[in-house]
Order: sequence, then C-alpha cells, then structure tokens
Amino acid sequence: MYFTDGPLRVYEQEMRHPPYERRPGGGLYVCPSTTAAPSLPSHTQVSKMSYRQLVSERFHGLERSLLWQRIEALTAGAAGLHYNGAGHLERIRACQPTDGPVPPEQPECKWYAALYLLAASGPLWRQTAPAVTWNAVDFTKAVPHGLETQDYALYQAARSIYSHHSKITAAELADEELVCDDTLRLIVDAVLIAQYDFLYFLKTTDQKGER
Repeated sequence: MYFTDGPLRVYEQEMRHPPYERRPGGGLYVCPSTTAAPSLPSHTQVSKMSYRQLVSERFHGLERSLLWQRIEALTAGAAGLHYNGAGHLERIRACQPTDGPVPPEQPECKWYAALYLLAASGPLWRQTAPAVTWNAVDFTKAVPHGLETQDYALYQAARSIYSHHSKITAAELADEELVCDDTLRLIVDAVLIAQYDFLYFLKTTDQKGER
C-alpha cells in the first residue's frame, strides 16, 4: 500500500525539492525537507480567525505545490469542519463521558484528531473503536483488515498524526487517484484539530452524506 506510518510532517515542512525524489539507500519515495513548522497563532488569535484563515496559516508552507492547489480548492468557501454524515459526529460524541466524574484531564488535540478520522467511516470505526479510550488510542489493538482504499488512508493518517512519526508523502496526498477529495478534506481538518482545538471547530461544520 502507498501509505506508511507516521504524522503528516509534510504539512509542517516547506516543499523545497521536487516530489518523488528518491531517498538514498531506499526505495521509498519521500518529499524531503528539513525546514521547521511556521510560527502559529496563539489561542486568542485562533478564536478570532475564520476556518479559511486557519487553513491558510497552517498550510502556507505548501504554497505553489500540487497538494496546496488541492487543499485550496477543497476548502474554498468552507466555514468549518467537514463531517462525513450524522454518524460521524455521533460516533465522536459517543466517546465523551456521560456519567460519573469528569476525567481529570482534557484529551490532547492529537487524540481528537485521531478520533475524528477513525470515526469518519462506519466500517473503519467498527474495527478500530476498541482501541479508543478517553485521551488514548492504542493502535496495537487496531489493526484493521479488508478496508476500502479511502478508509485505509484515514486509518494511516490517524496513526500518523497520533504518533508524530511520518513517511507519508505530499505527492501521495496530492494524487487524486490515491486520496479522493472527501478523504483529503478530512485529513486537512484533522491536522487543524491536532494543531489548534477541536472544540473551536465545533462552532461551524460542513456536513455531507455518510459513506
């Protein structure tokens, strides 16, 4: 399969080299770059920014790339997170504690980001839900099989963001035959959640039919 484990570091790095450059000594095509992530706005600033402004702020290092062209087109006119039908949001809410004392700590943003991706598809969620607990995802308990290509992409993206270790390439994400528009939009939103705050994005949503 075309995805490997790790976080989406391609989003945090500027693309200074052509895509599909081969890493010496290996057959995996990567998008090599070493620049640091851009300076990000404070929580106070984030609360005053629109969804589109956050997208532009978070992914500006990808400007002039094929991936940025896709992201820009997919998020044009969007007001908030993209939900894959009512079941997507319901599965997320089902993970919130409903009785007893509130857990001592709020989940990390990366947990919300992984949950957001894993819950986006019914078939994916059925295989990965046992691995999800409050503020933790144990991916050793979530090894799905027989997934559709797009669900597998969501799974690998969730692992990538949660583990902070990536080999996924910008070229792969830019390829419409490998990652469809809906899947890429979900991945983009997961990156925003991991960087900023899930609760902020609950203010506005863009919802589509379940897949």
